[in-house]
Amino acid sequence: MNLSTFLPIDRYRALNRAIPLADRTFGTALFADISGFTPLSEKLAGLLGPGRGAEELTQYLNQIYEALIEHVHRYQGSVIGFSGDAITCWFDGPIEDTAHLAVTASWKMQQTMERLGHLKIGGVGEIVIALKVAIAAGPVRRLVVGDPDMQLLDVLAGVTVERMVQAEHFARPGQIVLTPEVRTALGEKVGVIELSEGNDLALVQHLPQVAGARFWDELVFQPEEGAVSEEQLRSWLLPAIYARLKAGMGGFLTELRPAVVFFLRFEGLDYDGDDQAEAKLDHFIRWAQAVASAYDGNLLDLIIGDKGSYVYFAFGAPVAHQNEVERALRVALTLRTPPPTLSWVQQIGIGVSQGTVRTGLYGCSSRHTYGVLGDEVNLAARLMQKAGERQILVSQSVRQATGAEPHFSWQLLPDLQVKGKTEPVKVYNLIGRIEAEPIGLNEPDYRWPMLGRTPELTLIDQTIALARQGHSQIVALSGEAGLGKSRLVAEVVKLATAQGLTTYGGAAQSYGTQMAYLAWQAIWRSLFELSADWTSEEQTAHLSIQLEQLNPALLPRLPLLAPLLSLPLTDNALTGSLTGALRKASLETLLVDCLKGRAERGPLLL
Repeated sequence: MNLSTFLPIDRYRALNRAIPLADRTFGTALFADISGFTPLSEKLAGLLGPGRGAEELTQYLNQIYEALIEHVHRYQGSVIGFSGDAITCWFDGPIEDTAHLAVTASWKMQQTMERLGHLKIGGVGEIVIALKVAIAAGPVRRLVVGDPDMQLLDVLAGVTVERMVQAEHFARPGQIVLTPEVRTALGEKVGVIELSEGNDLALVQHLPQVAGARFWDELVFQPEEGAVSEEQLRSWLLPAIYARLKAGMGGFLTELRPAVVFFLRFEGLDYDGDDQAEAKLDHFIRWAQAVASAYDGNLLDLIIGDKGSYVYFAFGAPVAHQNEVERALRVALTLRTPPPTLSWVQQIGIGVSQGTVRTGLYGCSSRHTYGVLGDEVNLAARLMQKAGERQILVSQSVRQATGAEPHFSWQLLPDLQVKGKTEPVKVYNLIGRIEAEPIGLNEPDYRWPMLGRTPELTLIDQTIALARQGHSQIVALSGEAGLGKSRLVAEVVKLATAQGLTTYGGAAQSYGTQMAYLAWQAIWRSLFELSADWTSEEQTAHLSIQLEQLNPALLPRLPLLAPLLSLPLTDNALTGSLTGALRKASLETLLVDCLKGRAERGPLLL
């Protein structure tokens, strides 16, 4: 597959010619939304089964995209992004010219839908697929944001985009709605009527003057040798998608699979008036990508509309784990409160749902994307729209998937009526995580004594004796599942306790491969005697007392413990000057000093 098709065609053309696209430009924006795929999905799943139905649906969707996007490219438009079953397109240039090209493209698109939009399914009947289009014109910001090691995103933003999205709210299937500046620019080239009272939008009735086609030059599809490197193209794809495509497994991306999806709404950027908007947005997106990536989640898309901007995440697609819900909720809780460097981010609201979704490569031969679509995706978006400031609303399926164990605290809310659902849906507000109470390990209570393992127990008994004499020891225990490691560890705790050692334990999680000190967090919270029931302020005050009792000289380095203990500790003059390797080394030295100080009170087994 040609990786260049994952970029907007004008972006790839600019890379090919080493000519950067202007971040401020004028032109015409077009939003085309396809409706009818939800009932089609249900019919195909019932007729062919979920798996085969998803494949047939994807093929039909791509057939529609092939025809529609061809019209966009025929009139020198560029598909900037996909949003569900919709595409956002951009026609760059003078408004009088590009408005005519965009309206002609949309007129041709509607004609195509008349031809392709009536699908007869044996034993089911006819399913109608329809298209609605909204067009606005004026200035926009064209931004590139994101970590190139994760995925770059092409963003169209500004007041023109907002007007386009507002107009789309009034459009109905089969219609083309124009904002006033587009109507004025076209004059007699288009026949329109007033859409309705109370707004100044126009509905296209006929197109007496069709614009001439303007194909993109051949350089777009036949690049010069070495003009764009594969590394440049790779940065526009998720790493997992790139790996699958390189291995020739692109077909395996299209499937019906369980996943967790969530949308995050945010505000606070003036895309038109703030020259730092791109840098600010880039900082936020990179931070969100890093948070999600730490739990093997993916930031799939960024959508900018009239009521804020939206970020879309998926967990379980394309790579799956056993605990997708817990991963997603931990990411949501982290993203709910951005760091001080992102203080401009406002009005955060999050919606989360989970269930079976259809995933795969969507688009056409000249423009592709990886998408996760389905009813649960729509529900997550609706919950996000209903969420209040810093609120995380989750569906009943998410709440049930967390089980009875108290990893999270919840608030059951009144049922919500959301678009697309005939009946109100059950909704929960995610309050926060419930941290395990930090306590020392208790001596295990097994009914029967341990048999065998004499060499191992002898070795451990010897190391405990050495530790009690002041010689620190490390024992590594490894083995396949089911060989009795847990039982042997329990016996070690029993031996250590009998010889006067205080024991503490910690464990890593499968989602924590990129989280520093994860296995140590419970140990250090226990050593510092911190309670999860206390407020952050109470924990900080108690931590100060603990450090002072160990060694008053350690107090100035207290803020270094923030990431280890998940506490909001503000840097002081000393710690604020430490960065990179020096900060890491200072934290490690502090931990060793604390451990030595605690061991002076009595021997420890960790």
